[in-house]
Amino acid sequence: MLELSGHQIKTVAIVDDDPDSRRSLAMCVDASPFSPFQVQGPLAELEDAYGLIQSEAQGCICDHQLQTKGPYAHFYGAELAAWNNQHALPSILCTQYFGSDDQMPVIRAYLKDLPVLCRPGQLEEPEDIVKAFQACASELNGSFSPARRSWRTQVVVEKLDRMDRTVSFSLPAWQVDDFIRVRIDDVPWNLRDKMKVGYRSFVRANIGATQRELLYIDWQTE
Repeated sequence: MLELSGHQIKTVAIVDDDPDSRRSLAMCVDASPFSPFQVQGPLAELEDAYGLIQSEAQGCICDHQLQTKGPYAHFYGAELAAWNNQHALPSILCTQYFGSDDQMPVIRAYLKDLPVLCRPGQLEEPEDIVKAFQACASELNGSFSPARRSWRTQVVVEKLDRMDRTVSFSLPAWQVDDFIRVRIDDVPWNLRDKMKVGYRSFVRANIGATQRELLYIDWQTE
C-alpha cells in the first residue's frame, strides 16, 4: 500500500475491453507497489462499474474505447475515469486515442476531471505508474499543477462542422492559431444556437497546458 496525497492505494483496477491489454498492464502494475485487479465485463451501468471498482480497488486505469472487442461496457473509459475521480477514486485514462481527431472531442468532454491522460507506453515502468497516481491524487486533494489549473479566459468560434456535430475554438490567451474541437452536444444548451464563426464567450480553461490535446473547457465561468 502506498499513501499519495491522502489516498491510500493498494490495488489498482484495470478496465480494458482487450484481455491481452488487460493482462499486459496488470503485469506492469504488479511490478509497481500496487496490486492489479482486472475488471471483467460486461459493464452495463456507469454507477455499477464504479461500485465494483470501489469495492475491490483504491485506484483505476481505464482504456477509452471499451466496445472494440465486444460488449465489454456501454460507456467510454473517459466517462468512467472522470466519474471515479469525481467520487475521489484516483483514475487514469490511458489510451492509444490520445490526440486522435475523432476521439479527442469525446475525451475533451471529460478532460476537466481527468488529471492524467496518457498513452499505453507511458505506464510501462513502475515509477511512471506511481508518478501518474501521485499527480492524480494530488489534484483530487486540491493541489493543481500549472498545466491543469483553470483560469477565466475567452474562446472564439473558428469553425462549425454540422456533419460530425463539432465546433472548433481558438483560445487567444493560449495559442490563437491552434484550435480545439468540442462536440456541439457538450456546449451548454443555452449557447448552442449562438455557435457561429466569430462568436466569443468567456469560459474557464487550463491555459497553462503545454499540449493542445490536454486543454479542457469548463463552461462555468465563476
